[in-house]
Amino acid sequence: WRRNRPLFAALGLIFAANVIFYINYRVFDKHTMFLPACFVVSIWLAVGLSKLRRRVPLANWGAAAVLVVMLIFNYPRVDLSGNTIVRDYAEERLRAAPPGALILGGWIDITPLQYLQVVEGRRPDVTLFDPGLYTLGRRSALRSHKVIEADILPTIEAEIGQRVLNALAAGQAVYSLDPNPILEERFVLVKEGGMWKVRLEK
Repeated sequence: WRRNRPLFAALGLIFAANVIFYINYRVFDKHTMFLPACFVVSIWLAVGLSKLRRRVPLANWGAAAVLVVMLIFNYPRVDLSGNTIVRDYAEERLRAAPPGALILGGWIDITPLQYLQVVEGRRPDVTLFDPGLYTLGRRSALRSHKVIEADILPTIEAEIGQRVLNALAAGQAVYSLDPNPILEERFVLVKEGGMWKVRLEK
């Protein structure tokens, strides 16, 4: 603050903007989104320790001891090298899908399947479809075509429903990774193989 006020102000703004934006962000993994704030705090801590060690020679050893203790207690909690839950989930869903199936799912559910398909070349016969990403793209396109806001979401939902209907009419097996409300309104969802099989009727 005394030597470089512009830098202090810049770091303060980065910290405040990050914290204020995400503090009430309603997602399950919001704790992972405070990295910029943690980075700024680490800079402030480093500057503070740098000044402190000139007055207290043991400050360096104290800081090192804190790091060692954190490493000992936290490493077993953050080490995910043996965690295969996501891979197991994706492999099981792809294994359960019949040849040529269409699988729908939100980004957090379908991304692991996309990884196996795109990166590892697994099950290229299966079509993976993310209604959420499709909605984002189509919303922008419809807005550019001057479609009124009240009609955009119903139009998109109808398009998604029509895509599923076309797949079913062509004899394609259709599954959803979650009980999607768009599908529930138009079709029957039956739990099967860890997914929901989409049918026209019971």
